[in-house]
Amino acid sequence: MMARRAGEARINTSARPRIAVVLPVHNRRLVVQRAIDSVLRQDLTDFELVVVDDGSTDGSADVVADIRHQRATRGRASRRPVR
Repeated sequence: MMARRAGEARINTSARPRIAVVLPVHNRRLVVQRAIDSVLRQDLTDFELVVVDDGSTDGSADVVADIRHQRATRGRASRRPVR
């Protein structure tokens, strides 16, 4: 194994990332983009970002839907009443 130089990013050589970052969102339109950007700026590249909107009504879902990055996936949870 070769040593990495300081500041050199790790590159994912496997089909599946080693780390999954799950970002749940509910009515946080004003801060969700900053949170997404923060994760995507990390030096480690062997991760995936999963953003799940939990039925937001404030436009958060629109911000999440606009994500265009190879390591990011998005979804929308359906809200069902608990019985």
